[in-house]
Amino acid sequence: MKRILITVLLLTCFAGVSAHAQREEPKLSPSAYIQSIKIALNNKEWPRVEKNLAACLKYYPKNYTAHFLAGVVWAEKDEIDSMVVEFNKARLYAGDKVKKIEKDMKDIEVSKWQENFNNGVQYINLADSLAEEAGAQADKEAANEDRKRAAQALDLSQKAFRNCTLIQPDEFRGWMNVGLIYDRKREYKNAAEMFKKSEEVFHLNELLDSTTNFYDTTLFYQGQGEKTELFKGIIKKFKKLKAEVRNPYKGLLTSLAAMYFELKDWPNTIILSRRMLGMYNEDLAALEMIGSAFQRLDMSEEALKWTNMILEKNPDDKDRLYNVGVHWYNDGVDSKKKYEALLKEILETTNADSNLKNEADKLRARYVKSYEVALTYFDRVLELDGKDKDCIRLKGSTLFFLERYEEAIVFLEQYRKIAPDEKAICQMLRECYRQLGNVDKVLELTEECGL
Repeated sequence: MKRILITVLLLTCFAGVSAHAQREEPKLSPSAYIQSIKIALNNKEWPRVEKNLAACLKYYPKNYTAHFLAGVVWAEKDEIDSMVVEFNKARLYAGDKVKKIEKDMKDIEVSKWQENFNNGVQYINLADSLAEEAGAQADKEAANEDRKRAAQALDLSQKAFRNCTLIQPDEFRGWMNVGLIYDRKREYKNAAEMFKKSEEVFHLNELLDSTTNFYDTTLFYQGQGEKTELFKGIIKKFKKLKAEVRNPYKGLLTSLAAMYFELKDWPNTIILSRRMLGMYNEDLAALEMIGSAFQRLDMSEEALKWTNMILEKNPDDKDRLYNVGVHWYNDGVDSKKKYEALLKEILETTNADSNLKNEADKLRARYVKSYEVALTYFDRVLELDGKDKDCIRLKGSTLFFLERYEEAIVFLEQYRKIAPDEKAICQMLRECYRQLGNVDKVLELTEECGL
């Protein structure tokens, strides 16, 4: 009985194996698979394509044509990371036969790069437009919906530009635009990393310069800013590049310097801005950035040297001059606050240290100097446009902080006619008249401004 049962079981197993063998398709030659895949691709028969590709790669895992065709399929699906993996395998396994497929792969890569780059630009423009609409919305719910859609558009833009970096990692614009997305998301550290990567790629591939430590200032300047021979060589190569390459690079350096500024990394802000000046001699944004960074480093004299160049190079750039004036004004405000806090500490201390008094004197000298420099720029702006209301207000405020009360009144009164409800201006005016002993005017302003 046992012998019969074992025989039955063996027969059953053999029957199952035979049935499986009958169901399994026969192994074909590589050329047969490839031919079938190509026909299916032309006819857009995706199930057949995938089935034959899977079989071909199973039996012939190093067949470079199969990997190339797999990359083509992933390109059709816009799965760029998988496309890149398959194309890289195709190049690896093709060896000296790579010429047979290289042109086709390059054509696809260039096409997909441009497609993703265009998509990235469209989505980032859409995000900017939606963000602007959100700011103008009176309806809070509608504004939040616009912001949500803007965030989604930014994510899609980031994905598209990331694809660009996968397809052509040696093309600096992909990395640069990923950085711009991070900037819009206020992820400044990530933005700086992407911009830095973009700059390194630019030097390596566009300028054919293998130097990697771009943040070593000795590579670019020596002494008081004289260009090194290395930097002169880089600039010579740079000037030979097409304008469509040089212009984005300017934007890259500006953006990277701005990121370091946001991160309060003043030394690197200065390095990048000086680099920009080396490439673009007349760039006023770089001068402004350098001056502002030196201010943050408490190097007012050095800051003044750089910002004065703006007046020399373009004394009619009203907006730029106004911005520089604001930088100096803000430095004056910050220094004055520190001075007043230190003065209070000294007054509350029985035996104040002479070092504290010296520090207070330095802070007072600094804020006076900063306000005086700010006035130079505000004066020039008002020469160009005597009705610039923001400049009128700031000039009045600056004169007030410098205790030049009679002069301050002229501009504060002028601004009050433009914005009669601004209490801060009214308070300054009242204090000016109090310091000058005009009691009637003090009482009048107290009543008018509800102080």
